[in-house]
Amino acid sequence: MNVLICACGTGGHYFPAFVVADLLADRGDDFVVVVDRPEAEAAARSVLGDRARLWRVDRVGGGWLRCLRFAQQWGHAWRAIRRLQPEVALTMGGAGSLPYVIAARLSGVPVVLHEANAFPGRANRCMARWAAVTTYAIPGEHPFFQRRDAIAVGMPLRPLSKGNAPSEITEPGGLAAFLSSDEHGPAVLLTGGSQGALPLNDLIVEMLGQRPDLARRMRLVILTGPQWVDRVRHDLGPLSDEVYVAGAIPDLPSWLERFDFAICRSGSSTLWELIRARVPSLLVPFPHAADDHQRLNATWASSIGPMIEVPQQELTPLRLASILEEVIHEHPRKGHRSGRWSMQLEEFPSSPAQVLVEVMEEVRTPRRGGTAARGGRGLLRSRPCGADGGGGA
Repeated sequence: MNVLICACGTGGHYFPAFVVADLLADRGDDFVVVVDRPEAEAAARSVLGDRARLWRVDRVGGGWLRCLRFAQQWGHAWRAIRRLQPEVALTMGGAGSLPYVIAARLSGVPVVLHEANAFPGRANRCMARWAAVTTYAIPGEHPFFQRRDAIAVGMPLRPLSKGNAPSEITEPGGLAAFLSSDEHGPAVLLTGGSQGALPLNDLIVEMLGQRPDLARRMRLVILTGPQWVDRVRHDLGPLSDEVYVAGAIPDLPSWLERFDFAICRSGSSTLWELIRARVPSLLVPFPHAADDHQRLNATWASSIGPMIEVPQQELTPLRLASILEEVIHEHPRKGHRSGRWSMQLEEFPSSPAQVLVEVMEEVRTPRRGGTAARGGRGLLRSRPCGADGGGGA
């Protein structure tokens, strides 16, 4: 199979695309992933290694140059279609993917679309009209999810690492040692992601300033974002010796199962990583997310497992301290982690990437001289459709 994958946008677009590409590479299929962010190249190497095949284009962006860049992307899109001659195109959303989707359809190439959030992005709402099949990670109430061809697949996630962790984590005084002693209370993770870290950093610092005793009753890990590490350590003062402060953790998903509780934003990939590790969480939706999709994501997540949704403007230091007091109180009985997860999760496939590949197999148009599609398992007829498709890891 020969696949054009469009992943123009942030990590929420290109990381799931690389997971699908990794599966295609394992099968011996041909693919190219179109990206428009420089950081996507390093991310591709972390998932695909030397098997990464990227087509790097300029971001469409905004302002008066948007139309010019969009016109340039048309040229890139037509060249990509002619050079690769794909049998199917997969788009993960993002405005930069639009020219490639339109060019694919005008060339007779079927398109499979994947939406990560509980409210579809503007680009996906536009591209859905040209898609042969739409798939989604989180069910929502928008008409997008009620389409007859809509399939609940979940979020393609990076495999958990089985290799050695970096030395700064495993060395004495590193993260592994910090998390090893269960006697020091629950292991709690705080991370605000790439865009929403600063408000959560300031909140936890203010809360610990009022309740320094909490720092000694739990194993708190604060992932500040690389640019805020020194500031947070300075603001914590002597308490910085009681908590683990780092900009980021390499391969964080492989460490999540060691945590008893998480405080984080509610992007789709973050939620699915937490669900896979079964980590109870306090979800603080990023208030500036497009179409308020993080709030809708959090509302769904809080309905299927032990996850609490609290808007950022309502999460005061006093309320955060109260929530953490409960986590600490329940820890000896593992009450938070043993919280009930909805049976709805079982309706999602265990391997979203595999389902996406099988869907592409069913709808692809073989190249001239190629073989017919391998047919899969009749997914377009047998998978649940619409917002009733459930969710699971």
